[in-house]
Amino acid sequence: MHRNDEPIPDPLSSRSYSGKFNLRVGERLHRQLAIKAAEEHLSLNQYVIRKLGDAS
Repeated sequence: MHRNDEPIPDPLSSRSYSGKFNLRVGERLHRQLAIKAAEEHLSLNQYVIRKLGDAS
């Protein structure tokens, strides 16, 4: 990048994050996730956060 006179981006670890991002999923997956969340008495957001945390 330096040789091409392109700006060097900041490292990902030094950037700040809002804690929000939008994710589009298909209707079928949305329905499945909503049902699973309801079965566990969680909001869809809480359910997805839990699943993402389990996967990391």
